[in-house]
Amino acid sequence: MASDRVFVIGLDGGSWKVIDPLIERGKLPNLSRLKEEGAWSGLESTLPPVTCPAWFTFSTGLRPSRLGIYDFRGISKGSDRIRLHTYKEIEQPEFWDIIMQSGHSCGIINNPLLYPRKRHTGYVVPGFITPQEHFRTYPEGLIRELDGVAGGYEVDQQAMNIVDDETLLEDCLRVLRKRIEAMTYLLREYPTDLFLGVFTATDRICHRFMNRAFLGDGDEERAGWDALERVFGLVDEGVGKILEAAGDEDYILVMSDHGFEARPWNVHVNQWLADEGLLNIKVVGTLEKMGLTQRNIGRQLKKMGLMKAVYRLSPRRLREIVPAGESTLGEYFIHDLLERGRVDWARTRAVSLGYSYYLNTEDRPQGILSAREAGEVRQEIEAGLRGLVDPEGGSGGIEALDTASAYETEAPLDPPDQMLRESGGWQIRSTLTAGGEIFTPNERAGHAMRGIFVLRHPWVEAGEVGEPLSIEDLAPLILHLFGLPVPEGMDGRVRQDIFKPDTPLRREVSISRTPDAMGAEKERIRRRIAALKQGDAV
Repeated sequence: MASDRVFVIGLDGGSWKVIDPLIERGKLPNLSRLKEEGAWSGLESTLPPVTCPAWFTFSTGLRPSRLGIYDFRGISKGSDRIRLHTYKEIEQPEFWDIIMQSGHSCGIINNPLLYPRKRHTGYVVPGFITPQEHFRTYPEGLIRELDGVAGGYEVDQQAMNIVDDETLLEDCLRVLRKRIEAMTYLLREYPTDLFLGVFTATDRICHRFMNRAFLGDGDEERAGWDALERVFGLVDEGVGKILEAAGDEDYILVMSDHGFEARPWNVHVNQWLADEGLLNIKVVGTLEKMGLTQRNIGRQLKKMGLMKAVYRLSPRRLREIVPAGESTLGEYFIHDLLERGRVDWARTRAVSLGYSYYLNTEDRPQGILSAREAGEVRQEIEAGLRGLVDPEGGSGGIEALDTASAYETEAPLDPPDQMLRESGGWQIRSTLTAGGEIFTPNERAGHAMRGIFVLRHPWVEAGEVGEPLSIEDLAPLILHLFGLPVPEGMDGRVRQDIFKPDTPLRREVSISRTPDAMGAEKERIRRRIAALKQGDAV
Protein backbone atom coordinates (compact mmCIF):
# COMPACT_ATOMS: atom_id res chain seq x y z
CA MET A 1 0.00 0.00 0.00
CA ALA A 2 3.03 2.24 0.37
CA SER A 3 2.08 5.47 2.18
CA ASP A 4 -1.55 5.61 1.04
CA ARG A 5 -3.95 6.73 3.74
CA VAL A 6 -7.57 5.63 4.26
CA PHE A 7 -10.38 8.13 4.80
CA VAL A 8 -13.69 6.62 5.95
CA ILE A 9 -16.71 8.92 5.74
CA GLY A 10 -19.83 7.76 7.57
CA LEU A 11 -23.27 9.11 6.72
CA ASP A 12 -25.54 7.84 9.47
CA GLY A 13 -28.66 6.54 7.72
CA GLY A 14 -27.33 7.46 4.28
CA SER A 15 -29.59 6.16 1.50
CA TRP A 16 -29.30 6.30 -2.27
CA LYS A 17 -33.07 6.96 -2.27
CA VAL A 18 -32.31 10.43 -0.91
CA ILE A 19 -28.82 11.00 -2.29
CA ASP A 20 -29.46 10.07 -5.95
CA PRO A 21 -32.29 12.61 -6.51
CA LEU A 22 -30.15 15.34 -4.93
CA ILE A 23 -27.20 14.34 -7.13
CA GLU A 24 -29.45 14.57 -10.19
CA ARG A 25 -30.41 18.10 -9.13
CA GLY A 26 -26.74 19.05 -8.87
CA LYS A 27 -26.91 19.61 -5.10
CA LEU A 28 -24.19 17.14 -4.02
CA PRO A 29 -21.14 17.69 -6.25
CA ASN A 30 -18.64 15.91 -3.99
CA LEU A 31 -20.70 12.79 -3.42
CA SER A 32 -21.56 12.80 -7.11
CA ARG A 33 -17.87 12.89 -8.03
CA LEU A 34 -17.03 10.05 -5.63
CA LYS A 35 -19.82 7.87 -6.98
CA GLU A 36 -18.74 8.55 -10.56
CA GLU A 37 -15.06 7.83 -9.90
CA GLY A 38 -15.41 4.94 -7.43
CA ALA A 39 -16.95 1.51 -7.00
CA TRP A 40 -20.38 1.86 -5.44
CA SER A 41 -23.30 -0.25 -4.28
CA GLY A 42 -25.88 -0.60 -1.58
CA LEU A 43 -24.60 -1.75 1.80
CA GLU A 44 -26.58 -4.39 3.65
CA SER A 45 -27.01 -3.45 7.30
CA THR A 46 -27.47 -5.67 10.32
CA LEU A 47 -30.74 -7.17 11.44
CA PRO A 48 -32.11 -4.97 12.84
CA PRO A 49 -30.84 -1.99 10.82
CA VAL A 50 -30.22 0.11 13.93
CA THR A 51 -27.27 2.24 15.10
CA CYS A 52 -26.58 -0.35 17.79
CA PRO A 53 -25.59 -3.04 16.72
CA ALA A 54 -24.71 -1.80 13.20
CA TRP A 55 -21.71 0.35 14.19
CA PHE A 56 -20.33 -2.50 16.34
CA THR A 57 -20.58 -4.89 13.40
CA PHE A 58 -18.86 -2.27 11.25
CA SER A 59 -15.88 -2.02 13.62
CA THR A 60 -15.48 -5.72 14.48
CA GLY A 61 -16.58 -7.49 11.29
CA LEU A 62 -18.83 -9.68 13.48
CA ARG A 63 -22.57 -10.23 13.25
CA PRO A 64 -24.79 -9.22 16.20
CA SER A 65 -25.19 -12.90 17.13
CA ARG A 66 -21.43 -13.10 17.72
CA LEU A 67 -21.47 -9.98 19.88
CA GLY A 68 -24.62 -10.77 21.86
CA ILE A 69 -25.93 -7.29 20.99
CA TYR A 70 -29.17 -7.15 18.97
CA ASP A 71 -30.46 -3.64 19.66
CA PHE A 72 -29.77 -0.73 21.97
CA ARG A 73 -31.27 -2.71 24.85
CA GLY A 74 -31.73 -6.35 25.74
CA ILE A 75 -33.01 -8.71 28.44
CA SER A 76 -30.56 -11.44 29.36
CA LYS A 77 -31.44 -15.06 29.91
CA GLY A 78 -32.65 -15.68 33.44
CA SER A 79 -33.38 -11.99 34.01
CA ASP A 80 -36.33 -9.62 33.70
CA ARG A 81 -34.21 -6.47 33.82
CA ILE A 82 -33.75 -4.36 30.72
CA ARG A 83 -30.18 -3.23 30.15
CA LEU A 84 -28.58 -0.73 27.81
CA HIS A 85 -25.70 -2.10 25.78
CA THR A 86 -22.52 -0.04 25.96
CA TYR A 87 -19.07 0.06 24.44
CA LYS A 88 -17.71 -1.67 27.56
CA GLU A 89 -19.13 -4.96 26.25
CA ILE A 90 -16.96 -4.95 23.13
CA GLU A 91 -13.93 -7.06 23.99
CA GLN A 92 -13.23 -8.18 20.43
CA PRO A 93 -10.58 -6.21 18.52
CA GLU A 94 -11.95 -3.48 16.28
CA PHE A 95 -10.25 -2.85 12.97
CA TRP A 96 -8.58 0.32 14.20
CA ASP A 97 -7.02 -1.66 17.08
CA ILE A 98 -5.34 -3.96 14.56
CA ILE A 99 -4.29 -1.00 12.42
CA MET A 100 -2.71 0.76 15.41
CA GLN A 101 -0.96 -2.43 16.51
CA SER A 102 0.73 -2.45 13.10
CA GLY A 103 2.21 1.00 13.77
CA HIS A 104 -0.36 3.21 12.02
CA SER A 105 -2.19 6.17 13.54
CA CYS A 106 -5.99 6.54 13.66
CA GLY A 107 -8.18 9.62 14.05
CA ILE A 108 -11.86 9.03 14.85
CA ILE A 109 -14.57 11.66 15.30
CA ASN A 110 -18.26 11.10 16.05
CA ASN A 111 -18.50 7.32 15.76
CA PRO A 112 -21.85 7.04 17.58
CA LEU A 113 -20.95 4.13 19.88
CA LEU A 114 -17.26 4.76 20.51
CA TYR A 115 -15.65 6.44 23.49
CA PRO A 116 -11.96 6.26 24.45
CA ARG A 117 -11.37 3.64 27.11
CA LYS A 118 -7.72 2.87 26.37
CA ARG A 119 -4.62 4.42 24.84
CA HIS A 120 -5.03 5.44 21.25
CA THR A 121 -2.41 6.25 18.62
CA GLY A 122 -4.02 9.38 17.22
CA TYR A 123 -7.23 10.85 18.61
CA VAL A 124 -10.85 10.00 19.47
CA VAL A 125 -13.82 12.38 19.69
CA PRO A 126 -16.83 10.38 20.99
CA GLY A 127 -20.28 10.21 19.40
CA PHE A 128 -23.76 10.97 20.69
CA ILE A 129 -24.40 7.69 22.54
CA THR A 130 -21.41 8.10 24.83
CA PRO A 131 -22.58 8.19 28.46
CA GLN A 132 -22.27 11.77 29.69
CA GLU A 133 -20.04 10.72 32.58
CA HIS A 134 -17.67 9.08 30.09
CA PHE A 135 -17.57 11.91 27.57
CA ARG A 136 -13.96 12.79 27.06
CA THR A 137 -11.69 13.05 24.09
CA TYR A 138 -8.35 11.35 23.66
CA PRO A 139 -6.12 13.08 24.34
CA GLU A 140 -8.26 14.68 27.04
CA GLY A 141 -7.27 18.26 26.21
CA LEU A 142 -8.47 17.95 22.63
CA ILE A 143 -12.03 18.97 23.49
CA ARG A 144 -10.80 22.41 24.55
CA GLU A 145 -9.16 22.87 21.16
CA LEU A 146 -12.38 21.85 19.39
CA ASP A 147 -14.44 24.18 21.60
CA GLY A 148 -12.20 27.04 20.50
CA VAL A 149 -12.31 26.13 16.82
CA ALA A 150 -16.06 25.44 16.62
CA GLY A 151 -17.29 28.04 19.09
CA GLY A 152 -18.32 25.34 21.56
CA TYR A 153 -18.24 21.86 20.07
CA GLU A 154 -21.59 20.04 20.21
CA VAL A 155 -22.03 16.27 19.99
CA ASP A 156 -25.69 16.20 18.94
CA GLN A 157 -28.77 18.33 18.57
CA GLN A 158 -31.54 18.62 21.16
CA ALA A 159 -33.81 15.64 21.83
CA MET A 160 -35.61 14.89 18.57
CA ASN A 161 -38.85 13.80 20.26
CA ILE A 162 -39.37 17.20 21.86
CA VAL A 163 -38.37 19.94 19.43
CA ASP A 164 -40.48 21.13 16.51
CA ASP A 165 -39.51 20.84 12.85
CA GLU A 166 -37.95 24.26 12.49
CA THR A 167 -35.88 23.86 15.66
CA LEU A 168 -34.70 20.39 14.65
CA LEU A 169 -33.55 21.65 11.25
CA GLU A 170 -31.75 24.64 12.80
CA ASP A 171 -30.13 22.40 15.41
CA CYS A 172 -28.96 19.91 12.77
CA LEU A 173 -27.40 22.64 10.65
CA ARG A 174 -25.72 24.33 13.63
CA VAL A 175 -24.23 21.11 15.03
CA LEU A 176 -23.22 20.04 11.52
CA ARG A 177 -21.31 23.28 10.88
CA LYS A 178 -19.42 22.79 14.14
CA ARG A 179 -18.69 19.18 13.22
CA ILE A 180 -17.22 20.26 9.89
CA GLU A 181 -15.10 22.92 11.60
CA ALA A 182 -13.79 20.31 14.03
CA MET A 183 -13.10 17.76 11.30
CA THR A 184 -11.28 20.31 9.18
CA TYR A 185 -9.12 21.32 12.14
CA LEU A 186 -8.26 17.71 13.01
CA LEU A 187 -7.41 16.84 9.42
CA ARG A 188 -5.08 19.83 9.22
CA GLU A 189 -3.45 19.73 12.65
CA TYR A 190 -3.45 16.00 13.40
CA PRO A 191 -3.10 14.03 10.15
CA THR A 192 -3.41 10.25 10.64
CA ASP A 193 -3.07 7.15 8.50
CA LEU A 194 -6.74 6.29 9.09
CA PHE A 195 -9.41 8.96 9.40
CA LEU A 196 -12.97 8.04 10.36
CA GLY A 197 -15.50 10.86 10.49
CA VAL A 198 -19.25 10.34 10.89
CA PHE A 199 -22.09 12.74 10.08
CA THR A 200 -25.21 11.95 12.13
CA ALA A 201 -27.46 14.84 11.03
CA THR A 202 -28.41 12.79 7.96
CA ASP A 203 -30.21 10.31 10.23
CA ARG A 204 -32.05 12.97 12.21
CA ILE A 205 -33.31 14.85 9.17
CA CYS A 206 -34.44 11.69 7.36
CA HIS A 207 -36.45 10.57 10.38
CA ARG A 208 -38.37 13.82 10.47
CA PHE A 209 -38.64 14.88 6.82
CA MET A 210 -38.29 11.87 4.48
CA ASN A 211 -41.92 10.77 4.77
CA ARG A 212 -43.03 14.25 3.72
CA ALA A 213 -40.68 14.34 0.76
CA PHE A 214 -41.68 10.89 -0.49
CA LEU A 215 -45.29 10.48 0.67
CA GLY A 216 -46.50 14.08 0.84
CA ASP A 217 -47.59 16.42 -1.91
CA GLY A 218 -47.60 20.13 -2.60
CA ASP A 219 -46.11 22.33 0.12
CA GLU A 220 -45.48 19.34 2.39
CA GLU A 221 -43.41 17.55 -0.25
CA ARG A 222 -41.44 20.71 -1.05
CA ALA A 223 -40.75 21.36 2.64
CA GLY A 224 -39.50 17.79 3.04
CA TRP A 225 -37.09 18.01 0.13
CA ASP A 226 -35.92 21.47 1.17
CA ALA A 227 -34.89 20.19 4.62
CA LEU A 228 -33.17 17.12 3.15
CA GLU A 229 -31.35 19.26 0.60
CA ARG A 230 -30.10 21.74 3.19
CA VAL A 231 -28.68 19.08 5.52
CA PHE A 232 -27.29 16.74 2.86
CA GLY A 233 -25.92 19.75 0.97
CA LEU A 234 -23.99 20.87 4.05
CA VAL A 235 -22.76 17.31 4.60
CA ASP A 236 -21.53 17.33 1.01
CA GLU A 237 -19.52 20.46 1.82
CA GLY A 238 -18.00 18.54 4.73
CA VAL A 239 -17.15 15.68 2.39
CA GLY A 240 -15.43 18.25 0.19
CA LYS A 241 -13.27 19.38 3.13
CA ILE A 242 -12.19 15.78 3.69
CA LEU A 243 -11.36 15.37 0.00
CA GLU A 244 -9.20 18.51 0.16
CA ALA A 245 -7.16 16.88 2.94
CA ALA A 246 -6.75 13.63 1.00
CA GLY A 247 -4.35 12.97 -1.85
CA ASP A 248 -5.13 11.38 -5.20
CA GLU A 249 -3.49 8.13 -4.05
CA ASP A 250 -5.48 7.90 -0.82
CA TYR A 251 -8.48 5.62 -0.34
CA ILE A 252 -11.85 7.33 0.13
CA LEU A 253 -14.55 5.06 1.56
CA VAL A 254 -18.12 6.32 2.07
CA MET A 255 -20.55 4.15 4.05
CA SER A 256 -23.68 4.21 6.16
CA ASP A 257 -24.78 2.05 9.07
CA HIS A 258 -28.24 1.58 7.55
CA GLY A 259 -30.51 3.13 4.97
CA PHE A 260 -33.87 4.90 5.18
CA GLU A 261 -37.31 4.30 3.81
CA ALA A 262 -40.55 6.26 3.82
CA ARG A 263 -43.20 4.20 5.62
CA PRO A 264 -46.86 5.21 6.05
CA TRP A 265 -47.77 2.96 9.01
CA ASN A 266 -46.48 2.32 12.52
CA VAL A 267 -47.29 -1.12 13.90
CA HIS A 268 -47.17 -1.19 17.68
CA VAL A 269 -46.07 -4.72 18.53
CA ASN A 270 -46.49 -4.42 22.28
CA GLN A 271 -49.99 -3.05 21.85
CA TRP A 272 -50.85 -6.19 19.89
CA LEU A 273 -49.22 -8.37 22.56
CA ALA A 274 -51.28 -6.57 25.22
CA ASP A 275 -54.49 -6.99 23.23
CA GLU A 276 -53.78 -10.71 22.92
CA GLY A 277 -53.27 -11.02 26.67
CA LEU A 278 -49.58 -11.84 26.27
CA LEU A 279 -48.33 -8.59 27.88
CA ASN A 280 -49.80 -7.00 30.99
CA ILE A 281 -49.07 -3.45 32.14
CA LYS A 282 -49.68 -2.20 35.67
CA VAL A 283 -51.49 1.06 36.38
CA VAL A 284 -49.81 4.29 35.29
CA GLY A 285 -47.64 5.81 38.02
CA THR A 286 -48.26 8.92 40.12
CA LEU A 287 -45.78 11.13 38.25
CA GLU A 288 -47.35 10.21 34.92
CA LYS A 289 -50.85 10.99 36.30
CA MET A 290 -49.61 14.40 37.43
CA GLY A 291 -48.10 15.06 34.00
CA LEU A 292 -44.55 15.18 35.38
CA THR A 293 -42.81 13.45 32.50
CA GLN A 294 -39.61 14.29 30.66
CA ARG A 295 -41.52 15.14 27.51
CA ASN A 296 -44.02 17.48 29.15
CA ILE A 297 -41.29 19.19 31.18
CA GLY A 298 -39.13 19.40 28.06
CA ARG A 299 -41.84 21.15 26.09
CA GLN A 300 -42.17 23.83 28.75
CA LEU A 301 -38.39 24.30 29.01
CA LYS A 302 -38.23 24.61 25.22
CA LYS A 303 -40.82 27.39 25.27
CA MET A 304 -38.70 29.27 27.84
CA GLY A 305 -35.47 28.70 25.91
CA LEU A 306 -33.95 26.71 28.80
CA MET A 307 -33.98 23.20 27.36
CA LYS A 308 -30.30 22.82 26.47
CA ALA A 309 -28.97 24.36 29.69
CA VAL A 310 -31.22 22.32 31.99
CA TYR A 311 -30.53 19.07 30.14
CA ARG A 312 -26.79 19.59 30.46
CA LEU A 313 -26.97 20.46 34.17
CA SER A 314 -29.61 18.00 35.39
CA PRO A 315 -28.11 14.95 37.12
CA ARG A 316 -28.50 11.73 35.19
CA ARG A 317 -30.21 10.05 38.17
CA LEU A 318 -32.92 12.73 38.11
CA ARG A 319 -33.53 12.08 34.43
CA GLU A 320 -33.87 8.37 35.26
CA ILE A 321 -36.40 9.01 38.04
CA VAL A 322 -38.68 11.23 35.96
CA PRO A 323 -40.52 8.97 33.48
CA ALA A 324 -40.09 9.52 29.76
CA GLY A 325 -43.87 9.54 29.46
CA GLU A 326 -46.10 9.84 26.45
CA SER A 327 -44.50 10.87 23.15
CA THR A 328 -45.84 13.47 20.76
CA LEU A 329 -47.42 10.57 18.83
CA GLY A 330 -49.47 9.41 21.82
CA GLU A 331 -47.35 6.38 22.70
CA TYR A 332 -45.91 4.85 25.87
CA PHE A 333 -42.36 3.56 25.61
CA ILE A 334 -41.84 -0.05 26.74
CA HIS A 335 -38.30 0.75 27.88
CA ASP A 336 -39.68 3.36 30.25
CA LEU A 337 -42.40 1.00 31.50
CA LEU A 338 -39.88 -1.80 32.09
CA GLU A 339 -37.39 0.42 33.90
CA ARG A 340 -40.12 1.79 36.16
CA GLY A 341 -41.56 -1.62 37.04
CA ARG A 342 -44.82 -1.11 35.11
CA VAL A 343 -44.71 -4.52 33.42
CA ASP A 344 -46.61 -7.15 35.41
CA TRP A 345 -44.25 -10.08 34.84
CA ALA A 346 -46.39 -12.50 36.83
CA ARG A 347 -49.10 -12.16 34.16
CA THR A 348 -46.86 -11.48 31.14
CA ARG A 349 -45.82 -14.13 28.64
CA ALA A 350 -43.96 -11.97 26.10
CA VAL A 351 -42.57 -8.46 25.69
CA SER A 352 -41.01 -6.80 22.65
CA LEU A 353 -38.13 -4.34 22.71
CA GLY A 354 -38.79 -3.40 19.09
CA TYR A 355 -37.09 -5.64 16.57
CA SER A 356 -37.27 -8.71 18.81
CA TYR A 357 -39.29 -10.21 21.61
CA TYR A 358 -38.53 -12.11 24.82
CA LEU A 359 -40.63 -14.87 26.39
CA ASN A 360 -41.16 -14.96 30.15
CA THR A 361 -39.78 -18.46 30.62
CA GLU A 362 -39.40 -20.28 33.91
CA ASP A 363 -35.73 -19.34 34.24
CA ARG A 364 -36.67 -15.68 34.81
CA PRO A 365 -37.44 -14.36 38.34
CA GLN A 366 -41.21 -14.35 37.71
CA GLY A 367 -41.18 -16.75 34.77
CA ILE A 368 -44.40 -18.59 33.96
CA LEU A 369 -43.74 -20.47 30.68
CA SER A 370 -42.45 -24.01 30.53
CA ALA A 371 -40.42 -25.10 27.50
CA ARG A 372 -43.52 -26.61 25.91
CA GLU A 373 -45.63 -23.52 26.61
CA ALA A 374 -42.88 -21.25 25.26
CA GLY A 375 -42.94 -23.14 21.96
CA GLU A 376 -46.71 -22.72 21.74
CA VAL A 377 -46.55 -18.99 22.48
CA ARG A 378 -43.79 -18.59 19.89
CA GLN A 379 -46.03 -20.18 17.25
CA GLU A 380 -48.95 -18.00 18.37
CA ILE A 381 -46.86 -14.83 17.98
CA GLU A 382 -45.47 -15.86 14.59
CA ALA A 383 -48.95 -16.55 13.20
CA GLY A 384 -50.53 -13.50 14.82
CA LEU A 385 -47.97 -11.00 13.53
CA ARG A 386 -48.05 -12.60 10.08
CA GLY A 387 -51.82 -12.16 10.01
CA LEU A 388 -51.95 -8.44 10.88
CA VAL A 389 -53.70 -6.18 8.37
CA ASP A 390 -53.20 -2.41 8.27
CA PRO A 391 -56.07 0.10 7.73
CA GLU A 392 -55.39 0.13 3.98
CA GLY A 393 -55.59 -3.65 3.68
CA GLY A 394 -51.84 -4.29 3.60
CA SER A 395 -50.63 -7.47 5.29
CA GLY A 396 -47.55 -9.57 5.94
CA GLY A 397 -45.42 -6.63 7.03
CA ILE A 398 -43.77 -8.37 9.99
CA GLU A 399 -41.81 -11.61 9.87
CA ALA A 400 -40.64 -13.41 13.02
CA LEU A 401 -37.29 -15.18 12.61
CA ASP A 402 -35.40 -17.63 14.79
CA THR A 403 -32.14 -15.97 15.83
CA ALA A 404 -29.89 -18.81 14.67
CA SER A 405 -31.32 -18.82 11.15
CA ALA A 406 -31.54 -15.02 10.94
CA TYR A 407 -27.80 -14.69 11.56
CA GLU A 408 -26.64 -18.04 10.17
CA THR A 409 -25.06 -18.73 13.55
CA GLU A 410 -25.27 -22.10 15.30
CA ALA A 411 -25.06 -20.74 18.83
CA PRO A 412 -26.09 -17.05 19.03
CA LEU A 413 -24.82 -15.33 22.16
CA ASP A 414 -27.59 -14.35 24.62
CA PRO A 415 -30.29 -13.99 21.92
CA PRO A 416 -33.91 -12.82 22.09
CA ASP A 417 -36.47 -15.55 21.46
CA GLN A 418 -37.07 -14.27 17.94
CA MET A 419 -36.06 -11.34 15.75
CA LEU A 420 -38.68 -9.24 13.93
CA ARG A 421 -38.23 -7.93 10.40
CA GLU A 422 -40.49 -5.31 8.81
CA SER A 423 -41.50 -4.70 5.19
CA GLY A 424 -44.33 -3.35 3.05
CA GLY A 425 -44.45 0.19 4.41
CA TRP A 426 -44.71 -0.86 8.07
CA GLN A 427 -42.51 0.59 10.80
CA ILE A 428 -42.05 -1.59 13.89
CA ARG A 429 -42.47 0.30 17.13
CA SER A 430 -42.08 -1.07 20.65
CA THR A 431 -44.62 1.35 22.07
CA LEU A 432 -48.15 1.02 23.39
CA THR A 433 -50.63 3.62 22.21
CA ALA A 434 -52.70 5.81 24.50
CA GLY A 435 -55.82 4.95 22.48
CA GLY A 436 -55.10 1.25 22.07
CA GLU A 437 -54.46 1.36 18.31
CA ILE A 438 -52.19 -1.30 16.79
CA PHE A 439 -51.64 0.75 13.62
CA THR A 440 -51.12 4.51 13.57
CA PRO A 441 -50.13 6.87 10.73
CA ASN A 442 -46.35 7.19 10.66
CA GLU A 443 -45.03 10.75 10.66
CA ARG A 444 -41.38 9.68 10.57
CA ALA A 445 -39.43 7.58 8.13
CA GLY A 446 -37.73 4.44 9.37
CA HIS A 447 -34.43 2.64 9.04
CA ALA A 448 -33.96 0.32 6.08
CA MET A 449 -31.60 -2.59 5.43
CA ARG A 450 -29.91 -1.06 2.37
CA GLY A 451 -27.38 1.71 3.05
CA ILE A 452 -24.61 3.14 0.84
CA PHE A 453 -21.07 2.16 -0.10
CA VAL A 454 -18.45 3.94 -2.23
CA LEU A 455 -14.71 3.26 -2.54
CA ARG A 456 -12.46 5.46 -4.67
CA HIS A 457 -8.81 4.81 -5.50
CA PRO A 458 -6.78 4.41 -8.70
CA TRP A 459 -6.76 0.62 -8.12
CA VAL A 460 -10.55 0.43 -7.75
CA GLU A 461 -12.82 -0.52 -10.65
CA ALA A 462 -15.25 2.40 -11.06
CA GLY A 463 -18.94 1.63 -11.46
CA GLU A 464 -21.72 -0.23 -9.69
CA VAL A 465 -20.68 -3.39 -7.87
CA GLY A 466 -22.68 -6.42 -8.97
CA GLU A 467 -23.56 -7.77 -5.54
CA PRO A 468 -24.01 -5.24 -2.71
CA LEU A 469 -21.54 -5.43 0.15
CA SER A 470 -22.57 -6.04 3.76
CA ILE A 471 -21.57 -3.84 6.66
CA GLU A 472 -19.64 -6.77 8.18
CA ASP A 473 -17.43 -6.71 5.04
CA LEU A 474 -16.00 -3.28 5.82
CA ALA A 475 -13.65 -4.18 8.70
CA PRO A 476 -11.82 -6.84 6.66
CA LEU A 477 -11.84 -4.57 3.60
CA ILE A 478 -10.20 -1.69 5.49
CA LEU A 479 -7.56 -4.04 6.92
CA HIS A 480 -6.89 -5.28 3.38
CA LEU A 481 -6.42 -1.68 2.20
CA PHE A 482 -3.66 -1.35 4.78
CA GLY A 483 -2.08 -4.58 3.57
CA LEU A 484 -2.87 -6.29 6.90
CA PRO A 485 -4.12 -9.85 7.43
CA VAL A 486 -7.79 -10.33 8.23
CA PRO A 487 -8.54 -12.23 11.47
CA GLU A 488 -9.91 -15.67 10.69
CA GLY A 489 -12.92 -15.24 12.97
CA MET A 490 -14.44 -12.21 11.18
CA ASP A 491 -17.80 -12.86 9.53
CA GLY A 492 -17.17 -10.33 6.76
CA ARG A 493 -15.09 -10.97 3.64
CA VAL A 494 -12.94 -8.85 1.36
CA ARG A 495 -14.66 -8.20 -1.96
CA GLN A 496 -11.73 -8.45 -4.33
CA ASP A 497 -13.98 -7.92 -7.36
CA ILE A 498 -14.05 -4.18 -6.64
CA PHE A 499 -10.35 -3.88 -7.51
CA LYS A 500 -8.90 -3.67 -11.00
CA PRO A 501 -7.17 -6.79 -12.40
CA ASP A 502 -3.40 -6.96 -11.95
CA THR A 503 -3.41 -4.57 -8.98
CA PRO A 504 -1.91 -5.59 -5.63
CA LEU A 505 -5.26 -5.58 -3.79
CA ARG A 506 -6.78 -8.06 -6.24
CA ARG A 507 -4.36 -10.60 -4.81
CA GLU A 508 -5.30 -13.32 -2.35
CA VAL A 509 -6.41 -11.98 1.02
CA SER A 510 -4.05 -12.68 3.91
CA ILE A 511 -5.74 -14.39 6.86
CA SER A 512 -4.38 -14.35 10.40
CA ARG A 513 -4.90 -17.58 12.32
CA THR A 514 -4.07 -17.03 15.96
CA PRO A 515 -4.85 -19.88 18.39
CA ASP A 516 -4.32 -17.53 21.32
CA ALA A 517 -7.00 -15.20 19.98
CA MET A 518 -9.45 -18.09 19.58
CA GLY A 519 -8.73 -19.17 23.16
CA ALA A 520 -9.33 -15.64 24.37
CA GLU A 521 -12.64 -15.57 22.49
CA LYS A 522 -13.76 -18.81 24.16
CA GLU A 523 -12.75 -17.46 27.56
CA ARG A 524 -14.64 -14.21 26.88
CA ILE A 525 -17.79 -16.15 26.00
CA ARG A 526 -17.41 -18.34 29.09
CA ARG A 527 -17.11 -15.29 31.36
CA ARG A 528 -20.02 -13.54 29.62
CA ILE A 529 -22.32 -16.55 30.04
CA ALA A 530 -21.36 -16.90 33.71
CA ALA A 531 -22.16 -13.23 34.32
CA LEU A 532 -25.47 -13.46 32.44
CA LYS A 533 -26.53 -16.38 34.63
CA GLN A 534 -26.14 -14.01 37.57
CA GLY A 535 -28.20 -11.35 35.76
CA ASP A 536 -25.30 -8.97 35.25
CA ALA A 537 -24.02 -7.26 32.11
CA VAL A 538 -20.36 -7.76 31.24
